Amino acid sequence: PPSNKSAIPLTIFLFSTLTHSPQVTEAEPNLSPTMPWQWLLQDGFFFSLAFFLPLLILVVLGRCLPRDPKREKLRLPPSPPKLPFLGNLHQLSSLPHRSLRDLARKHGPLMLLHLGQVPTLVVSSAEAAREVMKSRDLAFATRPWSKPADTLTYGSRNVAFAPYGDYWRQAKKVAVVHLFNPKKVQSFRRVREEEVALMVDKIAAACSSLPAPVDLDEVFYSFSNGLVSRIVVGSCSDRDERTKLFRELIDEATALISGFRLDDLFPSLAWLVALPGMDSRLKKLFKKWDGLLTRSWRSTCGEKKTQTGAQRAVTSWTFSPQFTGIPPRISPS
Repeated sequence: PPSNKSAIPLTIFLFSTLTHSPQVTEAEPNLSPTMPWQWLLQDGFFFSLAFFLPLLILVVLGRCLPRDPKREKLRLPPSPPKLPFLGNLHQLSSLPHRSLRDLARKHGPLMLLHLGQVPTLVVSSAEAAREVMKSRDLAFATRPWSKPADTLTYGSRNVAFAPYGDYWRQAKKVAVVHLFNPKKVQSFRRVREEEVALMVDKIAAACSSLPAPVDLDEVFYSFSNGLVSRIVVGSCSDRDERTKLFRELIDEATALISGFRLDDLFPSLAWLVALPGMDSRLKKLFKKWDGLLTRSWRSTCGEKKTQTGAQRAVTSWTFSPQFTGIPPRISPS
């Protein structure tokens, strides 16, 4: 049954107000019968009643109304105390992995953090990670939506950012069978060998010139970036210029996709990001990215005129998700 404790302060307030009588001075000997009501109006009695009575009704109704049994059974993971609007952002330092480690020691391998207005599940143990990524992988298969990723991939149409569904399964199947098959991977052997040799030379030069540690993260990132850019650009006449542009665009796209955006953590403030001029950097990057892919597409199609239908489809698949979002149909050779 609902508790009447919330009604006690209002009852005491009403009782003390009604039983209190105003002091009558000698200057006002004659009181009209309407004087008590005028006093009540002057002291704001009805204003207080109009303010507190709806609150009392809401409290009583909130305790009397039946609750959803499913919601009663829903048990969320433990969560550290949060601040209004900011959530748990104040508990993350400049080294977030250490902050998450310390929080996991207090709240367990599965904990719920509120990054701004976005609830986020943090998994910190091998057993929990296996449960999430293997046993319940379908529930966590779709990436969170991001405007930079959605814009640069033509509406989240590539395999990396497409939501889980029929299109993603079809795209993955075509990519695995026709783009990442052993024969196709072997065709890029020379490019891989050249990029590996270049990476080793950079490490050797860095170790011989200055006795300073080598940033392997930067070295491997440069290696993978150079490898992908050479495969995408191909052997065109202005390959060096395109490869350099491709690397610059990839660096900028990575910074935009992985960087902080106000609407990612505070969806209610998305209207601020939508103001004119706020996404000018993203629009400029998309224009350059689209132009580079268009030139690479035309160059690749011109070089592959002598191939069979299946080979042309495989080559087209490198670019077609960014342009149409529809995997090519593989025709028999």
